[in-house]
Amino acid sequence: MEKLRAKTLHKKGVDPVSTSFVASNRARNADACPNAPEGNGIVPNGTYRMGQLIETGQGVNDAFGSFFIPIQLELTIPFNQERRGVGLHPGRANSPMGPGMAGTLGCIRTVEAAGVYFRADPPTQITIRD
Repeated sequence: MEKLRAKTLHKKGVDPVSTSFVASNRARNADACPNAPEGNGIVPNGTYRMGQLIETGQGVNDAFGSFFIPIQLELTIPFNQERRGVGLHPGRANSPMGPGMAGTLGCIRTVEAAGVYFRADPPTQITIRD
């Protein structure tokens, strides 16, 4: 059974109607422990810092789309290392599930249109909730 968690992104101080985007926390390995460093599970609930936006140079149908913003997860017990490579990115726009909804290897997927807003005013934190 697939687990689908759809989110809507909002930018503070900006009209939410014009800045709401689909985002999904749908990992291909949905049953993996969300905190396991190599598990590629969903991003765990919580509020996390975000790194600098990285231009990937990829297209809208590629794995990461045109940008990637790292999500800095916290070290959790019993693991002795952080889960790395987690971020917010678009890509797979041609997915049968629709833009922003294709599974990832443990990231939050959104749509290309969000990049215009994130490039102008990069997010500094993200809150993940079921």
